[in-house]
Amino acid sequence: MHSEPRAEESRRAEAVADALADPKSRDHPGWVARVLGPVARWLGPWATLTATLAVGLLIVAAALSSFDEVWEWSRDATRTQQLDIPVHEWAIASRDGWLTGILTVITELAGKIGMPIFAAALATLLCVTARSWRPLLLVAIAAGGSLLLTTTLKTAAGRDRPPQSDALPPFESSPSFPSGHTLNAAVILLIVAYCCFLQIDQLAWRIVAYAGCFVFVLAVAWSRIYLGHHWLTDVVGAMALGAAWAGVVILGHQTFSTVREYRKKRAAH
Repeated sequence: MHSEPRAEESRRAEAVADALADPKSRDHPGWVARVLGPVARWLGPWATLTATLAVGLLIVAAALSSFDEVWEWSRDATRTQQLDIPVHEWAIASRDGWLTGILTVITELAGKIGMPIFAAALATLLCVTARSWRPLLLVAIAAGGSLLLTTTLKTAAGRDRPPQSDALPPFESSPSFPSGHTLNAAVILLIVAYCCFLQIDQLAWRIVAYAGCFVFVLAVAWSRIYLGHHWLTDVVGAMALGAAWAGVVILGHQTFSTVREYRKKRAAH
């Protein structure tokens, strides 16, 4: 009497394992498939996905905890005097003509006009190479959430920017915390890095892609401080929140992809 439920459970495990181990899947790179396939067969139909989500959620929780700590720091005048103001003064003192020009271009590229164009160009390139709409959809979802977070949290924090007399153009008028340029750059470039992880097989090219994304986000963050538009805690908080939101988008995509592949494999059985 119990043989049929056990057989059904076995078929489900095989279907999930096949979904995870499919080398043709666009959502699980080859080496990931080779690792997760046997693990899925050993743990059961949904245990592997649950474990993956648990690890991912721990990373998201750590990023959110970091953001919360920075939020509290940014609202403490004593701590601001200890960290934000000294870094702000050092950034102003370190300005140089050629560096100012470069960082101005970078901050414009991550701005309200530049970032949508830049993000669309990167997503389109990834779509062409992957022959899939997935990168464009993921970037659009991530960017939409990032914009909502930026607008909501700036209003909630209401923090003043550094004195405009210390700032260089282009000038900003919105509240300071968190840095919208940095938050949007972190979210979009993390999603781009994730798409590169899914699409690029060569390790060397992956490293190049990851390094490019990482350096660009750091350059945007530093440009906001250097140009006198944000405090250090504005950009650190933005990077932590960006990592958390990008993590949520990635986990959502992995869950959707695994369930979709599982249903296809189960239907084929």
